[in-house]
Amino acid sequence: MTPEERILALERACFAQPWQSVTLTEHSVYVVEDYGYALGVHVGGEYELLRLCVLPDERGQGKGRSLLERFMNNCNGVVFLEVASRNVHAVRLYEQCGFVENGRRKAYYGDDDAVCYRTVYQ
Repeated sequence: MTPEERILALERACFAQPWQSVTLTEHSVYVVEDYGYALGVHVGGEYELLRLCVLPDERGQGKGRSLLERFMNNCNGVVFLEVASRNVHAVRLYEQCGFVENGRRKAYYGDDDAVCYRTVYQ
């Protein structure tokens, strides 16, 4: 199975509205395991984490933190991400890993705001 196929299988298992396609390019930064993945892009000296996904039965075991740390080890510079404000587990993880809120997008997820985070990793 290709990394793209593994990511799509994990998407379907984790999200009510999964991504329908994934194309990895030379700008992609990713870590894929059987239990989840972290996927982002590197453009113009900056990184953006697009998705962090852990299978429901595997959550609460530090696997999301492991994926995030491994993703960050592939980054050298400013890293951005956004997350739904009601996703308290993700918010806590990102803040514990050194991300700092640097803005909000009101009603970005319909009835929920997107919290924008930033950190520098080297």
